[in-house]
Amino acid sequence: MKKQCIFLTFFSSLFSLLSCYNNPIPKENTEEIKEPTQKDSPVSIEPIITESEPLIYSDEYHEGFYMRKRSSFYPYEPIIRPKLPKLNIITDNGTNEFTTRNIALSDKPNLVYEDGSATLTNCEDKYIFNNVRCKVKPRGNAGSLIKPKKGLNLKFDSKQSMLGVNNNSKFKKWVLNPINDLSGIRDFIAFYLGKQVFNSDGIFSSDCTFIDLYLNNEYWGMYLLSERNQINKNRVNIDDVEDREPLGSYSGTDIGYLFEYDGYAPIETSVSNTFKINYYNDSPLKDIYNETVLQVRDCYLHSGPDNIHNDFSITSDIYSANQKSFLQNYVGKLYTLLYCAIYKKVYYEFDESYTKLVKVNEPNITSYDVINKVINIQSFVDMHILQEIFKNPDLYWGSQYFYVDMSKNGKKKLSWSGVWDNDLSFGFKKAAPYITPTGRYVGVKNPLNNAWYFLLIHEDWFWDMVREKWVDLVKNQVFYNSLHYIDEISLNFKDDFAKNQVRWGVTTSQLDESNFLFTWLTKRYNSLNMYFGDKKKLFNI
Repeated sequence: MKKQCIFLTFFSSLFSLLSCYNNPIPKENTEEIKEPTQKDSPVSIEPIITESEPLIYSDEYHEGFYMRKRSSFYPYEPIIRPKLPKLNIITDNGTNEFTTRNIALSDKPNLVYEDGSATLTNCEDKYIFNNVRCKVKPRGNAGSLIKPKKGLNLKFDSKQSMLGVNNNSKFKKWVLNPINDLSGIRDFIAFYLGKQVFNSDGIFSSDCTFIDLYLNNEYWGMYLLSERNQINKNRVNIDDVEDREPLGSYSGTDIGYLFEYDGYAPIETSVSNTFKINYYNDSPLKDIYNETVLQVRDCYLHSGPDNIHNDFSITSDIYSANQKSFLQNYVGKLYTLLYCAIYKKVYYEFDESYTKLVKVNEPNITSYDVINKVINIQSFVDMHILQEIFKNPDLYWGSQYFYVDMSKNGKKKLSWSGVWDNDLSFGFKKAAPYITPTGRYVGVKNPLNNAWYFLLIHEDWFWDMVREKWVDLVKNQVFYNSLHYIDEISLNFKDDFAKNQVRWGVTTSQLDESNFLFTWLTKRYNSLNMYFGDKKKLFNI
């Protein structure tokens, strides 16, 4: 098999290079993407699919999943190295106490950065750096902040590129996500799928790569170096208030906003950066089977302070109370506009100030016409598909990012942003309704969902777009590659996973868990293809 693969590799690599030249990787730019309309009739062009060998030779790949595949239409490839880069962070005080102690969620807003320096080695020479000044502090939710192996926010004093992530763009802010799920791969696969699905539509989703982390020269285990969800021309590319004059004090509302649907918002975030909406007075919703969900709050599991699930936290910079008030009013009225268009067939639009709704009385107007003016519909399609694949048990709770650009040249359309925090997805929680890889999950009446997924599901044109995107992902081998990478990562980093498990006292077999993930995800794709595709099995396993 190796001889055949070596023969194929030369020609496929050459072919891949030529196809890349003709189809360069597009820069993510939310301002340049043309969104589809019902009247669009795109010309059908078949993608060019090339194959190449993985990083490691092994007879332990699942049958039929040995080769990497690359599409001319979906050219993104994740960064997987033969060996793990080593990132060593030395704090000025020389202690790791800042991350080993238990941290209550209520203390999170009071956490301060530890000053230090970072050194990156065991990688290509062009990515190595030494003693670069930075700051670091713990990040995460209630479950992760009490663990000794926490997630970390890394902030350099000056913009710094990291290991070729995001085309080697430079940023101050990065995230170190701990490898804590037993397979070690769930977040990586979620990031890969998010990058492929969103990137093809010009929407930011985090790039990532595996590293070994050392703190003050002490081995801290495997981490996933990831990008921050932030406004930046190379991340969420919308208007940044930090670029406005006078710097740090611009109070106008004509800026870009990035915000998170976050169950922990009232606990972990400054009150000045959180807001609620009333979801059109908690009007009834219906699921995909047209079963009534009596109230918005019936979508949630009531396990926290009353009404906690209605909160949003503003994750981008704002400098005035009226910016927060504007965003709160806008999101609330936007939900009302969507709800009325879908559930009542009563159509509204925003006035010029985007603070009031005005009834639309145009003849022959459709829900699509009204909704397409105010949201990036394709982003809702993309997120629906992704969350159906993930079967994320925290879907109702948080880590759901939106953005909107209200600047003069902004689109003024609400859009989902990249996926985040999926280490509990893909059947990780071995209890119903998460464990089963079959059946529908998003927009279904159960305790674990959220209201934004109960809107567009009642429009035929939405499902047409879902099916079109799904078929495109199948055709371009995106799902195949996600399964291939589960095998490749497990085999390539076998010793690294073992070292990480010894460090943190984990005894469960990583290979067994990655095989479980592989089988679960294969069955999930097959199940969803019954709804969105040609109703045939995509993979035999």
